[in-house]
Amino acid sequence: GLAIGSNYQATDPGLNNVIIEGSVGIGTTSPSYKLSVDGTASISSDLWVGDNLIYANTGANYVGIGTTSPADVLHVNVTSNYRGLRVGGSAQVPSIDLYTGSDNVNARNWSIGTNMAQFGDFIIFNSDTNTGAPNSSNRRLVIDRDGNIGIGGDYIPSYTLSVNGTASISDDFYVDDTTLFVDASADKIGI
Repeated sequence: GLAIGSNYQATDPGLNNVIIEGSVGIGTTSPSYKLSVDGTASISSDLWVGDNLIYANTGANYVGIGTTSPADVLHVNVTSNYRGLRVGGSAQVPSIDLYTGSDNVNARNWSIGTNMAQFGDFIIFNSDTNTGAPNSSNRRLVIDRDGNIGIGGDYIPSYTLSVNGTASISDDFYVDDTTLFVDASADKIGI
């Protein structure tokens, strides 16, 4: 083995091992960290960052954050309350896009985003085709900053629940508890 550094002169690193005191630079003569790489790096085996903070399983092409046994392409394991996945940054319209990759003409790509129609809203929208990008004018569900919900249509809801299109209710329906009542089982309407 090889030991480099004044504190490791008497240390045996073991067969085929290297101990280096200080920082190592690859492609740089002034490393800023324990390992600084200036250029492209390739890792042909699993990668561990921190104490199980980030783990990349190169055999399965899975990445685990907070777990060393990711069960999917990206697996985030939350160990404290109210922490999970955050999408943000300097963009005023952050979103998460879900692409199918399907060649079925009925498939659609979806997006979940905020601040797209107005600041503070939450929107779910989809693409026009199976290969197109999600289009924010194809709003399927909108929750505005005041909690009003809009279903269908290219608009911002102005009531607690706004439905643009035909609605089907399979059970009883009440308006203000007693103002209007529809009894679905008896086919009766009461005002």
